[in-house]
Amino acid sequence: MRLIKQLFDALNELILQRKEGGVEEIQIQLNGFYEKYLGRDSSFFYSSSVQSIIDVLVDGRDIQKGGLVRVEMLAELLYRDAGLKQDAKLRQNLSAKVLSLLEYLQANSNTFSVDRAAKIAELREWLLIRE
Repeated sequence: MRLIKQLFDALNELILQRKEGGVEEIQIQLNGFYEKYLGRDSSFFYSSSVQSIIDVLVDGRDIQKGGLVRVEMLAELLYRDAGLKQDAKLRQNLSAKVLSLLEYLQANSNTFSVDRAAKIAELREWLLIRE
């Protein structure tokens, strides 16, 4: 749990910098988070299927411990990343992945998250409007 808190704190700090400009610099730093926290660069997560991503993140880990934590970290990272994208197709693709990851967490986690449920509802509505 300490690792996930560290990532969320770093993301919040990074997003606060967005208000000061420098979206390109924020994107560079955000791309570094994929490697630092999940061991793969952003292009892997952009181009792979959700099932392939889950298989890599959960591989050999106890799903209720490390596996789900890594999926949650990726969902939050992609959620923030999608919000920075200007390309509508890429933003929609990343948002759809986030929705799938959050739904996976909802189905496999022992805990309920109000934040997760709100993001699922938000993404379902947003994606439905654009389909």
